[in-house]
Amino acid sequence: MHHRTTGNNATHTAFPPLKAVLSDLFQDQGLTAHFNGANHRQSFVAPLGPAPADHARRRVWEILRALEPEMLRRFLPAFHLEQKHKRDQVRRRKLDHLRRTDPLFERSMHILEWILPKLSKAAVRALEQGLAAHPHAFVRFYASLRKLAEDVELTLHAPNHSGK
Repeated sequence: MHHRTTGNNATHTAFPPLKAVLSDLFQDQGLTAHFNGANHRQSFVAPLGPAPADHARRRVWEILRALEPEMLRRFLPAFHLEQKHKRDQVRRRKLDHLRRTDPLFERSMHILEWILPKLSKAAVRALEQGLAAHPHAFVRFYASLRKLAEDVELTLHAPNHSGK
């Protein structure tokens, strides 16, 4: 899946830049919405605002205001679960896209699998929370893993590599 190029009598492996790998990812409207903060900053209840002057609308406003705590108690857990499900779907779509388009995906994931057990549980939890809280954090994190993967691949496929 990698490309071989020659130059100055030395063969080296060149991989597509991350920007090229991600280009289609940002064409997906659902993923674009995710990167723009959808599913990250949503609120279950829209603010009611000030009480309307009209008597009938004011009465509806008062009823909604009185019901709000009960609505939160009953439906907020389901709302949060739905939001988590949406974020998980987006993450799977991102990973599926990278798996299909990036020749360094498998090596990047191997590096992640190698790194995670070496971190404390608190560090892994902080990493997971950071990746979940910020839409662009995953891409930045993946870019770091991918750079390591590219370095490993270039080292393993270097003409003078002894295989040790």
